[in-house]
Amino acid sequence: GSLALTCVCIWNGFFNSIQSVCRERQIVKREHRAGMKITSYITAHMIYQAFLCLMQALITLAVCRITKIHMPSSGLITPFFYVDITIAFFLITFSADMTSLLISCMARNTTAAMTVMPFILIFELLFSGGVFALTPTTEVISYFTIAKWGMCAICALGGYNSLPMTSIWKQISKLQDYE
Repeated sequence: GSLALTCVCIWNGFFNSIQSVCRERQIVKREHRAGMKITSYITAHMIYQAFLCLMQALITLAVCRITKIHMPSSGLITPFFYVDITIAFFLITFSADMTSLLISCMARNTTAAMTVMPFILIFELLFSGGVFALTPTTEVISYFTIAKWGMCAICALGGYNSLPMTSIWKQISKLQDYE
């Protein structure tokens, strides 16, 4: 579940701003020659994207509530779990958004940005440690992924380590009937 929620947040963040700068590249160049500061332009995008990410985090939380996903009653950081998980969703989404904004700044056109994005998504998924076991070498790479930290945050907030190991106990109970 934490992998799925993390992937939702990363997906939202990546596709928020992947084309925002490269789509306006010619306009930005013209305005920069006229005296516009690039830092002001990027800061304005960051503020807008932060608001967008907060709204997406709230919508993701609302979908979790509507689908009746069981959530803990108290938070880990604040007394309210929903505040904690909203902050986590926001940080995961905003991190992915800023990564895609960086890619958008480096890409020459929207086609190049959209071509790179699936590879970044695959990198996030493969090296997060949530799908495949990682070797010691690839474990180091996982520390540079948003997905690893997002899953760790959601698992910590949900009290993953304190939950019973139901799948293992179900398998053991099935094996008891064999001779």
